[in-house]
Amino acid sequence: MNSKALLKYVEEDILNITIDQIRLEDIPAIARIKVDGWKSAYRGIIDDDFLDSLTYNVQIKRFTDGEDSVQGIVAIDEESKQIVGFSTFGKRQDLSEGLPQYDCELHAMYVSPDRKGKGIGKRLLSEVLKQQRENDHKKMLLWCFKKNLPTIEFYKKTGGVLLGEKEIEIEKMRLIEAGFGYEL
Repeated sequence: MNSKALLKYVEEDILNITIDQIRLEDIPAIARIKVDGWKSAYRGIIDDDFLDSLTYNVQIKRFTDGEDSVQGIVAIDEESKQIVGFSTFGKRQDLSEGLPQYDCELHAMYVSPDRKGKGIGKRLLSEVLKQQRENDHKKMLLWCFKKNLPTIEFYKKTGGVLLGEKEIEIEKMRLIEAGFGYEL
């Protein structure tokens, strides 16, 4: 499924979700979603002690200090007015891992663990692809943990093409990431 087919597929879904740009006042909500997302999705992939040490305040600081990007979008539940997901993305800054034909990157995409499986991830991804295309990008790259099988399946199902793998290190843990590409 190419990015245009994904957009049509998502438009057919009936979701009470609004997509908006991330604002500074959204940082506490997206920090909560990211920390909860890591603790939920990465158990058994990343060391439990590391996951248990993650806090909202530290993640807020990472966002406000610029260590983690906040350039992106949020998914807002229209009924509760709560942020239920977010994505950060933009032009690729580091071409050292190869794949130079991929000119933009999805940095992060998280959905509140209690809202997974309701189409929010598809809506976020569709909007990311649309905005990347509007910014004259041609191909988007993303990396996710190879052992995160539900996420791997999500990217395959939404048209991502497996490009390869790379090893990364987080707090002395060596992990394998799978790279996916999307034609815009």
